Amino acid sequence: MQPLRKEPSEISKLKFIIRFARFVQSASNSPMRLMLRVLRLRHGNGCFFHRSVKWSLATLDRIHIGSLVGIHRDCCVFIPNHAKSGSITIGDGVSIGDGSRLYAEGPMWIGDGCLISTNVFISDSSHNLEPHHRFVSRSGMSFRKAVFVGENCFIGRNSILLPGVRLGNNCTVGANCIVRGYFPDGSTIVSPLAEKL
Repeated sequence: MQPLRKEPSEISKLKFIIRFARFVQSASNSPMRLMLRVLRLRHGNGCFFHRSVKWSLATLDRIHIGSLVGIHRDCCVFIPNHAKSGSITIGDGVSIGDGSRLYAEGPMWIGDGCLISTNVFISDSSHNLEPHHRFVSRSGMSFRKAVFVGENCFIGRNSILLPGVRLGNNCTVGANCIVRGYFPDGSTIVSPLAEKL
């Protein structure tokens, strides 16, 4: 009689993935891409992901990356576990500079050929700032709006794209800008607080 074969639980799979990820941290970029494929990250050919990039492993299957994409040192691409509609789509030929952060609880699109400089923060959600929710334990992400960055956009160093941003194609965002609202194709944004409603 054959002994019953026990199927691995989700927890044991996750433990294996974490051990494998720690092993790969000191390895070259090729094993990192292999690990991300095993974990269901969808990406095209010719991509570069620095080994220090932080991914949301539990929601990795909702991150879609095109071909020839570079995500550089200390970046974070994150969809929280509780965000059921969270997704990040990055087009072909996108470069994301060192220390940049993408945070999505809803849909986020970055078009083909975009250049995102260093330390850029892009988020589609914001904390609840009502006075009776100011305590961290009661605060929740209450404001969510999809973020759309068109094709061939440049986003300068230390810029912040707030929830609901819609940049048309070929837009330029200068360094240290805080951007919200809609900007048509070919816009140049250089004001420290740029807003078009």
